[in-house]
Parts: sequence; structure tokens; C-alpha cells
Amino acid sequence: EETPELLSKSLKALRDELTATPAHAHCLADPKYMGDAFLALFLRTEDFKVSAAAARYRRYWEFRLRIFEDAAGLPFSAARERTALDLGYMKLVPGARDKQGRQVLMINVAVLNKKTAGAVEMVRAMWYVLHAALEDPETGISGRVVVITSAKGFTLGQFNPELDRLGLRGERCLPMKFDGVYMVFVPSFFKSLWAVCKTFMSAEMNKKCKVYAGDVETVKEGLSKLIDPQSLSEEVGGPIKIDHKAWVQARVDAGL
Repeated sequence: EETPELLSKSLKALRDELTATPAHAHCLADPKYMGDAFLALFLRTEDFKVSAAAARYRRYWEFRLRIFEDAAGLPFSAARERTALDLGYMKLVPGARDKQGRQVLMINVAVLNKKTAGAVEMVRAMWYVLHAALEDPETGISGRVVVITSAKGFTLGQFNPELDRLGLRGERCLPMKFDGVYMVFVPSFFKSLWAVCKTFMSAEMNKKCKVYAGDVETVKEGLSKLIDPQSLSEEVGGPIKIDHKAWVQARVDAGL
């Protein structure tokens, strides 16, 4: 159980370990990346195991450098990731929480278009949205989210194993816990794709995945056992309208 004493002691130990062997120059260049709030997310994700938190922090920077390259040390930017963000592959569901109080995100795999944005561009957009989720006061402390993945309208030609491989690596390096991944409207060829996707995820993540097949009402009924119906988006039979492009534009206008 987290206590102020445990948090203070663990933060000192983690900061000492990371200072002795920095993950990368970027993590020391901006004070927020060594600040209490950011480091605490890694500790909570790893249940206050300092060495595991330090290893996750290093993986975070290794992957961020690989994906963002020269922009790795810069603040995340909606303007820079605009093309991929506008596709709406991953979106925040405004105000939505599951019955455990965790923030709800939505993925729509049917929008994938390799000609518009490749795997790396899509992962950059995903990281942008996930870090935006951490701006939420509660999520910024707990780091816990759930994700609804809709495959409605998805075709086999849209399957991008490189995107799945890179995207699922986030589980091992982001300072977040994906407490549930709920897949809905899965196509008939889902079993074949799932066999590939499973090779990219941990056993723990695999256990958190649930599949809800059927029409909108059936999916809504299944999801409502975990998420209040009022916290569901229109895509899955709920009342919440997601104006993702307006959200992106607002972020661009704000310089975020």
C-alpha cells in the first residue's frame, strides 16, 4: 500500500539510480522528466519496485528515441503529429470512467491507412494521446486506463503487424497500466490475427483482453458490466459523442 513515506523513500532511491546511470541526456535536460510526479508513475506501474521502475524508465527513453528520433527530447506536439492524429485511431472518451474509476480510451482500427500514416507515425500519435490521458488529474496519479478497441469495418488488408508490434511495446515501457483491453465488433478472421498479436504482448496483458462480439446492443450489454452505460461512446451504443478532430484542433491551437 502506498504511503507518503514509501513514496518519498522510493523516489529518492529511483532518482539516485537514474542519476548514477542516466537513461539518456533528455531525461536530465528537462526537470519534469526527473520530477516527483513523472517518476512516481513508473514506481506505481511497477508496484514500487525501484529496480523494475528504473528499467521501465530506461525502456521508455530507448523506445521514445527510436520512435521520435530528433524530436524525442521535445514536448509532445499535436501539430507535429497532426496527420496521424486526425485519423482518430486512438481517442480519449470525454469524461468516461469505468466502474473502478479508470479513464476510458477508444481505438478504431478501421481507420488505418498505410498510405496516410505508417506504423511509426501511428505509434507517435498513440503516444501523444496516451500522454494526454496522463494530463487528467486522476490518471496522472494512478496511471491506470482501460481501452475499448473497435474492429467494426476493419478489413484484412488494413492489418499492420508492425504497428501491433510497436504499439504493444508501449505496455513494457510506458508509465501506465492498461487494466483492460476490450475488443468489440471483431471480424470473422479475428482468430488468425489474434494468433499474431499475442506474440507481441505479455502474458499479463493477454489475460486482460476480453472480446465482445455481436451487434451494438450485445456489445453494449457486455461492456456495461465493466463500464457505466453513460460512459460509453456512440460507437458502442453509448451517449458520448467523440469529436476527435475538434480535440486535436484545440490542442494545436493551444500549442500542446
